[in-house]
Amino acid sequence: MTQLLSTRRWMDLLTPEQQKTYSSAIRKGYFATYDGYRWRHEFYGAFIWKHPGRVKIIDKFKQVIGRAPLWEDITDDNLRDVKEELDASYAPNSVRTICAEINAIIREIAESKDIPSMSYARVLRAKKVVVQSVFLTDEEIRKIHEYRPKTVRRRHAKRIFMLECLCGARFSDCLRLSPVNLS
Repeated sequence: MTQLLSTRRWMDLLTPEQQKTYSSAIRKGYFATYDGYRWRHEFYGAFIWKHPGRVKIIDKFKQVIGRAPLWEDITDDNLRDVKEELDASYAPNSVRTICAEINAIIREIAESKDIPSMSYARVLRAKKVVVQSVFLTDEEIRKIHEYRPKTVRRRHAKRIFMLECLCGARFSDCLRLSPVNLS
């Protein structure tokens, strides 16, 4: 019974706004050991606290090392493996941004913690890549508009795509659009 209470400590310590901000990390179990400041002194806690929208990056670490990463897991080998996972999953410029975020967290703590990686900045270096603009012509958009999907799933995908295409909203924003947003 005591362990159950300690795993729910975040409910008492986080404000409702913080619970909303960190909802993804809470759902994935990263807050199971949350106990205020001490939790934020581990790598995964520090990273999630600073970048709550990047929980998938901690998932990549977890995939590589088998658990949520602690400071002692920040080795050159582990960082190389995580970078390979990032390279396989994200666009090059996104990898560059993510590596910069990881570097910033490590650099911030490096002086006060004993971090095994001696060359984390070099290991996580990623080059900037020129972005290539890709777009649809008016004719291609017209063909998609005229397409009549046969399944509910395809109709939904077409609607979301057309919203993205015609109003320039991101996929995540289109999913949250409602009649209230249209007035």
